Amino acid sequence: MRKQVVSLILVFVASLGAWGQAAGEGAPATEAAVVAARAWLALTDSGKYAESWQQAASYLQKAVETVTPMRCEDGAWRVSGYFIQ
Repeated sequence: MRKQVVSLILVFVASLGAWGQAAGEGAPATEAAVVAARAWLALTDSGKYAESWQQAASYLQKAVETVTPMRCEDGAWRVSGYFIQ
């Protein structure tokens, strides 16, 4: 779960940095995004899930997680695909 959250945060920070550069802003916008992302991740790490959800960006709240299971030859189910949309 933590890897998933970290991945989402990194994508979120990267998109904010790219958006800031496209808008003519430089490193300060990216640094601010990193600070905000770390603060949000700290809420999640401390177990304040409701508060972290309220502070999440709307597109992050709308993210859809899809796990694709597959039954292997040995009869065990394993994840064959994982997507966040």
